[in-house]
Amino acid sequence: SSGINAEWPLRPGYQNYRQYFPGQNDVKGAIKAIHRLQDIYKIKAGHFSRGDPLGPGDGGLVRGQPLNIKALLLFVKDAYENEEWRKCAGWGQQAYYQLQTFRKHDPSTTIWFD
Repeated sequence: SSGINAEWPLRPGYQNYRQYFPGQNDVKGAIKAIHRLQDIYKIKAGHFSRGDPLGPGDGGLVRGQPLNIKALLLFVKDAYENEEWRKCAGWGQQAYYQLQTFRKHDPSTTIWFD
C-alpha cells in the first residue's frame, strides 16, 4: 500500500501507546487543512516548505522546521489527486528545489530518484 505507514517500528516500551499516535487519516487531514490555509490566506508553498508560513514580512514571529522531501511529496500527491494543478506545481517545485539543494551539498542523498 502506498502512502504513510502508521505502523513504523517503535522503541521498546512504546508499543502500548501506538493507539495515541497520529495515523494515516490524521496526516491526510493535516495536509488538507494546510491546503485550505493556503487558499484562505494566499500562502505560498515555498513559505510552508521553509517553515515560514507567513513569509519574511512577519519579522520571524512564526517560524517552524522546514518540511522534508517526503512531506513535500505528500502535499504534491494530495494536490494531484484532487486535481489542484497550481498547488501540485507549487509543492512539486519546492520538492524539486530541495532535492537539487541536497544533491549539491550531499550527493549521497540522490536516494530513490535516480
